[in-house]
Amino acid sequence: MSKKRFRYLDFDVTKTEQQDVVLRLCKNNKFSYGDVWLHLRKTTPPGLPDALTESIQSQMENFSRSMNEWDMKGIIAVDGSVTENNPEGTSKVVGFMLYQIHRETKTELEQLFIVVDKDYRRRGHGKNMMKACESLHLYPNKANDNDLVKFFTAKVEEDNHEAIEFYKNISFTSHPSPSPDHPYKIMFKGGPNCKKENPTDTPTHVSTEMCIMKEEQTPVS
Repeated sequence: MSKKRFRYLDFDVTKTEQQDVVLRLCKNNKFSYGDVWLHLRKTTPPGLPDALTESIQSQMENFSRSMNEWDMKGIIAVDGSVTENNPEGTSKVVGFMLYQIHRETKTELEQLFIVVDKDYRRRGHGKNMMKACESLHLYPNKANDNDLVKFFTAKVEEDNHEAIEFYKNISFTSHPSPSPDHPYKIMFKGGPNCKKENPTDTPTHVSTEMCIMKEEQTPVS
């Protein structure tokens, strides 16, 4: 008898083979491929028009300086199957989250990118990845006290109503950008009265494991 489960695994952002899987998800879903490449590999994405390449290269120094102020981390979402004849199961990475924690203050966690494969959307996977991240970094946990921060933030374009509603549905609040030249919303969650969001089973899986699983060999196929 087959048992399906959805797992959240630590994404080692330094491993090229795991970067490749995440970048492939971006390309297959037409999601910010160049920006994710830039954050993961700190180099100019390949295949760009010459004018755009020159523009990015001119900004690389400022980008690198800014990145030195943050520690980048991630989570990958794995759809796995376990059967009696195949106890190890098969797995497929169907989503990822990339975020950063301010290196000096250790108080702010900024969400950078989150995407779920187009064939796995509308099943609660994106929200559950966020809740897994919150469980690890936003609420007291004796095993991970050194990883705790005081608040989460995310910058969302003002016309990206779907993303704004996504964050509001998991108890983020919306605030206007401090910069009048950049029309985005700052989504915020944290503080002493922060409400913890409980994980929910997705409608297509028997169980949902909310803990971040550290494994020597994270499945990336």
